[in-house]
Amino acid sequence: MRHDHVNDHVNSPVKRRLTPLLVALVASQLAFGEPWPPEGAVWEGEPGRVSPLEARDIKASEVSEQLEIEVLALFEDAALLLIDGEQTLLRTGEKTRSGVRLVGADSSQAEVAFGEQTWQLSVHQRVGARYEPPGERVVTIPRDSMGHFRTTGSINGVPTVFLIDTGATTVAMNATAARRLGIDPSEGVRQRVETASGMAWTTRVTLDAVVVGDILLTNVPAMILGGDYPRDVLLGMSFLQGVEISEQSGLMVLKSKL
Repeated sequence: MRHDHVNDHVNSPVKRRLTPLLVALVASQLAFGEPWPPEGAVWEGEPGRVSPLEARDIKASEVSEQLEIEVLALFEDAALLLIDGEQTLLRTGEKTRSGVRLVGADSSQAEVAFGEQTWQLSVHQRVGARYEPPGERVVTIPRDSMGHFRTTGSINGVPTVFLIDTGATTVAMNATAARRLGIDPSEGVRQRVETASGMAWTTRVTLDAVVVGDILLTNVPAMILGGDYPRDVLLGMSFLQGVEISEQSGLMVLKSKL
C-alpha cells in the first residue's frame, strides 16, 4: 500500500479528492478496528518528511505548537484528518499526541478541537491552529420558570437540553433520548438500580463527549432508563464532579477545573 505525496494532495484540485479505493480502505479499517495507517505501509513523501508510521514514535514534547488541520473524509462518529501532512483516523472523543481532538462527526462535517479552539469542518476544509494554554471556562445557568436549572449543550456532538440534577449520580436519559443521540442501549451493560419508584432495570453506557457551554468532558458515565423517565436528559454528578459548582445571585455557575 502506498500513500500519495502530501504536496500533490494539497496543491492539485484533482488529487485533493481521496480515491474511492482509499475511502473504502479507511471505512474497512474503521469497521474492523484496524490501525491506520496499516503496518508495513510505504511512505513516498518528500525526503525528510516524517511518515505517518514514524510519527507514532515522536514524543509529545517534540510536536510543533502550530498545526495545519484538514478533513480528508467523514464517517459516522469518525473522521480522517490530515494534520501537518500526516493522515490520522480519529473516532469521536479520541485525541492525537499533538492535542487535536475529534469532538464529533457525521457524513457532513466534523467538530474538531485544539486547545481552546473548536471548528466545524466539512471535507477538504483546512484551518491553521496555534496551541494556547487553557484558561478558566465558566458557564452561568439561570433558573427557568419552574425554578430548575436548564442549559443547552451536546452529547457525542448531538445538540441536547440538560436539566441540572446534583442528586443524580450519573448523566441519565430515557431510551428515546438515547436513540436520538445515536446511542444504542443494547451496547451498554444492564443493571438494576433503586429509583424513587423502586427497583428498575437500567443500561450503563459511557458517553464519548459531553459539552456544556465551553466545558468539555470525555468518557462520562451515563445511565439509560426504560420508559419515558426522565423526560429531560439529567446532567448528573458523573459530569458535575468534573467541574466546580457554585450559586451566585440565583445563577448556577460551572467552572472548568484547570
